Amino acid sequence: MAPLSGPRRDSERGFSLLELVVATTLLLLALALGAGLLIESLRQIAAAGRTLREGDDAGALHRLRSDLRGLAPAVPATLGWESGPLVLLEEERAVAWALEGEHLVRAEVSAAGPHGGADVGVSSRLLREVVAFRWRVEPPAWVEVEIVRRVPTHAPAVRLASAQWQRRGETLEATRVGAARRSGWR
Repeated sequence: MAPLSGPRRDSERGFSLLELVVATTLLLLALALGAGLLIESLRQIAAAGRTLREGDDAGALHRLRSDLRGLAPAVPATLGWESGPLVLLEEERAVAWALEGEHLVRAEVSAAGPHGGADVGVSSRLLREVVAFRWRVEPPAWVEVEIVRRVPTHAPAVRLASAQWQRRGETLEATRVGAARRSGWR
């Protein structure tokens, strides 16, 4: 056997300092990118949990506005504000918006179920801590809805300053949603 302590050849040298620095830099860069992705995914998971826990105000109001534009109210006109359920109709279905306890609820009912009767579809609680829900229909095709609720205790300052909800005193806030039906009423 040959002794191991002789002069080294180029193929036996190992890594140079420059190669170690480059490899370490690439490894640190990959770890930084991975940590950034992990932190961002945790933020999104927290935001999704917050939305599920607190409700999605913008989504609920967008859904209401979409229903007002696409469906016709069950009554052609009102003399003033109504506080009962708002029923919106289409040929094959009806959508009702109502206050149940302190929740604004949207329920969908199809006109003809699988057995010939009405078929109750999805019912969703969309807004919490609602203290008043009222609506009115003005000819020719305008529906306006007003929602009053308690100011959420968990609401961030940015949301409190939004134009969507207007403060009414210390503990209440309100919003109005109005829309005309796109295709006209029957």
